[in-house]
Amino acid sequence: MGELQIGVTGADGFIGSHFISRLKKNKISHKVFIEGGDLDKFLKDVYVLVHLAGRVLPPEKLLFASNVEFTKDLLNRSLSCDIKKIIFLSTFAVHANNDSPTDIYAQTKLQAEKLVKNWGEKHAKKTIILRPFNVYGPKNKKGLVYQFYVSIKDKGIVNIFGDGSVKRDLLFVDDLVTAIYKALDVSENIDLDLLYGTELSILEVVDTFKKIMDREFDVVYKDEDLDKVKNIKHDSYQSENLLNWEARTTFEEGLKKTVSWYEKNL
Repeated sequence: MGELQIGVTGADGFIGSHFISRLKKNKISHKVFIEGGDLDKFLKDVYVLVHLAGRVLPPEKLLFASNVEFTKDLLNRSLSCDIKKIIFLSTFAVHANNDSPTDIYAQTKLQAEKLVKNWGEKHAKKTIILRPFNVYGPKNKKGLVYQFYVSIKDKGIVNIFGDGSVKRDLLFVDDLVTAIYKALDVSENIDLDLLYGTELSILEVVDTFKKIMDREFDVVYKDEDLDKVKNIKHDSYQSENLLNWEARTTFEEGLKKTVSWYEKNL
């Protein structure tokens, strides 16, 4: 048997690439799986599996294949290895509609959560489910912050659906990576919602963009998008106590770093 390592799926993605940088910085032995690779070879000598791979956008068929079927295959193949624990990155969106989400992405993540938990219970393995709220930061090319930046840069406008009062808890990627890193040392089964802890209205997000970006832009109000996930209320008590973690990056600080990366790389 070779050196036991941490295995990371989705290592080439937004969150995965930041997590790999943290592992390298701290000189933690690890191996990565990228789509199309040899899954059995990847799992060999892995003792903690950090499952970050997943798909966010439609079509529905690919969402199911990436988030549910791949997770099922990963768990089944891992039984022939010496994996002790899996850390699975889910999403806060599973809580929509009283934990019965109508969004297809959230539904597939909820199915994957159940697969992971059942796998852990059946085979006496440790499982950690992490559900981050809206994650943003350098390298991200999806979500509210990225959409606002691109719209401001390319069109000089920001579209707001409704009156802008809907609130979002925005979590900077470095804080999320710290939570995942801390979860490596957790020895119990837990599932946690990860959030910054201070919600901002869409109008407050826009005001922060005005403060950070050195350009003028217009705000355009449109009819409310009824398909969007609305406010989801949760607190950070569990993550602060079970994971010994709390988010530290304010939205203004995180947006400065994010916009700086966008300006240099987009």
